[in-house]
Amino acid sequence: MPLVLPGLLQTLPYMQALLSSGTRTPEWRERALRARLRRQQILDRDEHAPELIAVITEASLMYEWGDAGDRRAQLAHLLTMSRRSNVELRLLRLADGLHPGMSTLVNIFRFPGGEPPMVFLENDAAIQEIDTPGDVEAYDAIFDQIRQAALGPADTADHLQKLISTLE
Repeated sequence: MPLVLPGLLQTLPYMQALLSSGTRTPEWRERALRARLRRQQILDRDEHAPELIAVITEASLMYEWGDAGDRRAQLAHLLTMSRRSNVELRLLRLADGLHPGMSTLVNIFRFPGGEPPMVFLENDAAIQEIDTPGDVEAYDAIFDQIRQAALGPADTADHLQKLISTLE
């Protein structure tokens, strides 16, 4: 699991802080920011909005960036998104120890109309696409283990609310 929040759940200040780290050019950062904002619109569709199941780590919420208001707004945004019918948000707490899938960001996409699923593995250098059925099934099993190791949606929302209150 990565130590950053999924792009679909990031606020603008979080994106800006995240994209400003590293060695990329300002032009690249601006293109990446615009692309990420466009991708987020997919969850706002009135019809045929995809379902997002996201598991985040508590560590991703602990970094100092921006000011307390920015961090509080990011947590509030996660809480708001977690209440949407097409978003399931789960949290892996630090206190729960090591868990499967800690080294790779796994995105599994399922498409309508019987099209086969596809796995995207992301890191700082590249995105790898995997569509071989046996490999997709293996990543499905890993993601299921990650999901089961995390807090459920209601407990995740409670935890987010507690974190928000620490920033008030």
